[in-house]
Amino acid sequence: MQFTRCGISGLMLSAALVLVLAPGPAPAYQIPGQTATQRELPTQGAPQSTPLPAATPAREYQSVDKPPVKTLDIPDCDLVGEIRNVNFFRDRSADGRETNRVGFHLALKNEGKAQVKGDVPLKVRLVNNATDTQFREEDLVLRNQDIKNDYWIVNWIEVRFIRGSQGAPYRFEDVKLIVDIDPGSTLEDDRRCRANNHCEYVRAP
Repeated sequence: MQFTRCGISGLMLSAALVLVLAPGPAPAYQIPGQTATQRELPTQGAPQSTPLPAATPAREYQSVDKPPVKTLDIPDCDLVGEIRNVNFFRDRSADGRETNRVGFHLALKNEGKAQVKGDVPLKVRLVNNATDTQFREEDLVLRNQDIKNDYWIVNWIEVRFIRGSQGAPYRFEDVKLIVDIDPGSTLEDDRRCRANNHCEYVRAP
């Protein structure tokens, strides 16, 4: 009976030893000569607030320096002419000789700012277009002209010649009519605008 009792006790003791000797991490305070330490987690700093981006200032529209408005540089006087309604006539002189004349309307207008008043000199030339020969030239004056800048004024002009004489052609179709308005610029017509003072006409065949 004692054996049995002792056997049970020895078995229990053996089990206890097994439990004590079982491998595993022992707390530091159970190991002689070792001071218990506490595992510390990495210290996290205090939460820092991320500054918000500064508010974008309202866009300021830059004022663009515009070039100054160019005023139209219109002169006071800019004469313009047109040859209209050209006709050729056959006449007889007192001695029975045939004479000829060319009649036409000269329309005038001022494309400048002012109203032009006064005499308007003209240089009228007749050219034989077949031979490129001038056979007649006359200096005329239109008296007391009141030239507007909003509509045309019209004058009737005639120049006489004899066909076949002094280089004149026999055919009216070969007559070129040239009119220069105010060739000496007595009315102070702006010189940069004088191209339209020159008028030409050739009769269609």
